[in-house]
Amino acid sequence: MTFLTIIITLVIALVLIIALQGKWAKKTAIRLPEASGSREELTGNNPTLLHIGESTVAGVGVNHINDGLTVQIIQDLASRHHKTMDWQVLGINGAKIADLLHCQTAIKSPDVLLITTGVNDTTGFTSASTWRKNLKQSVDTFANADTDVYFTAVPPMEKFPLLPRPLNYFLGVRAAWLDWQLKTLCQQQGWNYLANTLDTRKEFIAPDGYHPSAEGYRQWAGMISGEIAEGFKAG
Repeated sequence: MTFLTIIITLVIALVLIIALQGKWAKKTAIRLPEASGSREELTGNNPTLLHIGESTVAGVGVNHINDGLTVQIIQDLASRHHKTMDWQVLGINGAKIADLLHCQTAIKSPDVLLITTGVNDTTGFTSASTWRKNLKQSVDTFANADTDVYFTAVPPMEKFPLLPRPLNYFLGVRAAWLDWQLKTLCQQQGWNYLANTLDTRKEFIAPDGYHPSAEGYRQWAGMISGEIAEGFKAG
């Protein structure tokens, strides 16, 4: 058996293992619902934040939207940064960014557009070119010339407790590739890129091993609200 044959055999075996692990993870994963509660608070008297994205925007991992990412950002902006905002959540569990482009929103020209996506595009094998195209289209669809645009980084999927090795490494590489595309595009377009430094210890992760817990969302919200507050100061 030649060295090349050995390499090919090992690659095929690795691909088969990853495929089987993917099926196993999908079959055995705990299915948590989207959070309950109103997904908007619109008084018409405050600056507006529109948050669109996948399951983390829909509040998967907590029971009520008040414990989810968006509301905790709003609460942190009010308590720590003395900035009150109207807000709307547009989140769909399992959505790729392309799935969100035709959604209707009550906030047509937000002061702040926050987009949280990438996990489902990672697992769904969205190509880099399609990813970049859809990122641009999402901003064109939901923002205007005066909107401050923020993208959260694609999460490091190699750290998700649910995923076994080597599947987690494979998805981690895929996520890092899409995240690099996102970061580069943000630099080119003048959008704000929010790096991911989330703690993945048990207390910060929901029982499914895939989504943040209320404490995880709180930690994440604090990072994001600080960046948005700085944007208001700079503006």
